[in-house]
Amino acid sequence: MKIFFDFDGTICNTEPILRSAIFGKYHYDLLPDHKSYKIQVPGVSDEEMGDFIRITLKRTSVDIQPYPDTIESLQRIYKNTSWSIAIVSARNPSLHKETDLWCQKHFDFPYSVDLIPEGKKKEFLNDHNASIWIDDHIGVLNDICSPEISGYLLDRRWNRYKKVSDYALRINKLSEFVKIMGF
Repeated sequence: MKIFFDFDGTICNTEPILRSAIFGKYHYDLLPDHKSYKIQVPGVSDEEMGDFIRITLKRTSVDIQPYPDTIESLQRIYKNTSWSIAIVSARNPSLHKETDLWCQKHFDFPYSVDLIPEGKKKEFLNDHNASIWIDDHIGVLNDICSPEISGYLLDRRWNRYKKVSDYALRINKLSEFVKIMGF
């Protein structure tokens, strides 16, 4: 069995680095109460922001921290089950090397990394017979979850006030998932 995880916002906390970089370049603060998954800066096109985020992540990936308890929880899943850990991200394919290096730095267990086009996660997970998906993006999670794929939404301020699918549970941190599953 494989367990599938989103990367940014689920495993690693890219927000502090992106917030600092955006403030440095655009003098705009993504306020701590920012309630949208999509990063928007007034006067900056979506394409320009996407390029800026990609360049920033390429340059700073080594400095991005995992969320508290994430590495320990993933280690516990690996140690106590025969499940494979699979990272599935809509990051730009040009960031595959940086994503894999980040995982090598933090993981001491086998894993796989797949970077797939935005909007294709559901198809990818169905093709790989996923039964569990963990994400921080409520729109993606709600689209993916079904009777066949159970979801776990990591509570973040950008998804806090939105309804989660009937096939998913909202959790505060990954260790809650570990506890629910009895690992």
